[in-house]
Amino acid sequence: MIYHDLITPCLGNRLSPRAKLLMVRLLVLAIGVFLVFYGLWYELPGRAWDYLAITGNIYLASIFTLLVGALYWRGANHWGAVAAIILGAVGPISFLVVNAVVDDPDKQISVQLAGLSSFGLSFAGMIVGSLLGRAFGCGNAPITTSDSQPREATT
Repeated sequence: MIYHDLITPCLGNRLSPRAKLLMVRLLVLAIGVFLVFYGLWYELPGRAWDYLAITGNIYLASIFTLLVGALYWRGANHWGAVAAIILGAVGPISFLVVNAVVDDPDKQISVQLAGLSSFGLSFAGMIVGSLLGRAFGCGNAPITTSDSQPREATT
């Protein structure tokens, strides 16, 4: 996934199949080495379950919002999708940053608040971003086929 989504757009199709395979293998090796060192020597400052829930929420809140918005709201567009992804990550990331900096447990953000705010901010981003996109005239662009002929979007 890293190769196809990040490296191929930068390099294009200039690599031979053998070089592509080598690149994928090196990426897998680098990720494996990182995970071994991270898993063995990193000390979690809190409970492991809290960090699993928070990092999972970064993905889950945004994807759930995108799925619901795209399926059930005709006004959803790419501006709303981008805003939902960005704002959906604000709650969990603020939990991780604030709780790493603040030592007083009474002033730290709770796991529940960070998780719920992630969903709320993500839905707010979808709604406000889609409305702003429509207001600026950059909302629903037609979906094009491989022969670049525009066609109607289907749901």
